[in-house]
Amino acid sequence: MNDSMRPFATVLLVSAIAAGALAMPQEEARRVRSSGPATPSAAGEKSLDRAEIVLADGRRVLAEVALPAGDRQVVEWRRAGGDRDDSAPFEQVVAIFWPERRPLGDPSATLVSQSGERYPGRTDRAAGALRWMHPWLGPIAIDLERIRSIEIGPGAAGESGPRDAEGDRVHLANGDVLEGLVTELDRECVVESLSDGSTRRVPLEVVVRIEFLENPQAPGAIRLEARDGTVVDAERFRTTPSSLRELVRRGEAVSISIVPSGGTAREIGLPLRDFSALLLAPSRIESLAAIDPEIEAIDERDGSVRSWIPSPDRADASAPIGARDVEFSGPARIRYRVAKGTVLSTVATLPDTMRRFGDFELVLLDGRREVLRHRFSRDAPRLEIAARIDSGELVLELREGRYGPVQDRLRLEAPLLIAPAR
Repeated sequence: MNDSMRPFATVLLVSAIAAGALAMPQEEARRVRSSGPATPSAAGEKSLDRAEIVLADGRRVLAEVALPAGDRQVVEWRRAGGDRDDSAPFEQVVAIFWPERRPLGDPSATLVSQSGERYPGRTDRAAGALRWMHPWLGPIAIDLERIRSIEIGPGAAGESGPRDAEGDRVHLANGDVLEGLVTELDRECVVESLSDGSTRRVPLEVVVRIEFLENPQAPGAIRLEARDGTVVDAERFRTTPSSLRELVRRGEAVSISIVPSGGTAREIGLPLRDFSALLLAPSRIESLAAIDPEIEAIDERDGSVRSWIPSPDRADASAPIGARDVEFSGPARIRYRVAKGTVLSTVATLPDTMRRFGDFELVLLDGRREVLRHRFSRDAPRLEIAARIDSGELVLELREGRYGPVQDRLRLEAPLLIAPAR
C-alpha cells in the first residue's frame, strides 16, 4: 500500500516523537511496577533461571543460568549439571529461551506491529488524541502504516478466518465485518470502500478487532518476549550484574535495562525473570511451525503412496517467539522449501506416550544428500539436530521400523530455521 492511500493526517501521534514507547509519568510507572507480576519464590528461582541457548550453527546448550551481557556483547552461562562456565560473543548466539518461565495472564487487547512486535494494553486518550497504553512501556503512538492488527474489545483475540488481501477488515461487536481502507481511527473508525470510495463511520466502542493489510517490516536488532505477552524490539540493552562471576558472587536477581526501538532513548528496567525469550538475530530466525510443508505418506511395503496424508500438528501458539513444537506421523516424507544455507536447529524426540510401540527411522536429507540417520525407539528417544541445508530443500523421512506404522510419531521441539548471516 503506497503512502498516498493514507493521508498524513490519519496518522495519530501522541507527540512529534515517532511511533514507539514513550515515557510514562513517574507516578503511573510506580503503580504499574507495584501491580506487576509477583517475584518468584525462593524455592522456584533456580528452575526459572534454567536457559536454552541457541548458537548460530544450530547447536543448543542447556544452562543452569545464562547472562546476556549487553554492554559487553557477550553471553555467559553455567552449563547444566556442572560448575563449568562458558561464553560466546553475540555474533555466535541467535537466541536464549527460558522454558520454565510460564506466561502470566492471557491478554485479549493487543496491538501488533507490521514487524511482529506485540503490545498488550488498552486504548487511551490524552490531549484529544488516541493512543495505546502499555502496562510498562507507557503510551505508544498509533500509526496506521505500522500496525498489522489491533484487538480492542472482549472476544477479539484469536484467529479471524481468511484475510482479504485487498484491504483492511474491521470486526464489530455484533459480528459484522467491514472491508476497505481504514483512514481514521479515533473516536470513530472510518472505513473507505475500495470499490466506490464511499465511507462508513462506526464508533470505536463497537469495534473489537482491526486487521490491516499486511506490509511486513524488518524486526529490530534485538527482540525480547516478556511473560505478559509483550514482544518488543530494542536498540540495545544492559544487565545488572554485568558478568556471570559478579552474579554468582552477589547471588541477586538479574535486572535488564532496554532501550526500545522507535525514537526514544529512555531506558526501561525490569527483572530479567519477567522475560521468556531473547533473540539476538531476529531477522535471521524463523519458526519451522510457520511454514506449511509438502507431505507424502509412503507405504514402504510396496512403494505406493497412501491416500491418507497426515498433516503436521503444531503445539500451543503461546510458545515464546512463535517457536511452537511440530509433530509428524510416520511413515511419511516431509519437504520444506528454505533459503540456501539455512540451519535447522531443534531437538527431535519420540513422545513419552508413543514409546511402547514407537519404532522408526528418521532420515534427514539436504535435497537428495543424506545428512543424518537415527533410529527412534524407547531406548533411543531423543536426538539433537543442527543441520545446514545448502540445496534449499529440507527433507525429513520417517521410515517404519519393528512394529510397522504404530506410534511412529516424531516431535520437533521449538524447531528454528537460522538463515545465513549477511
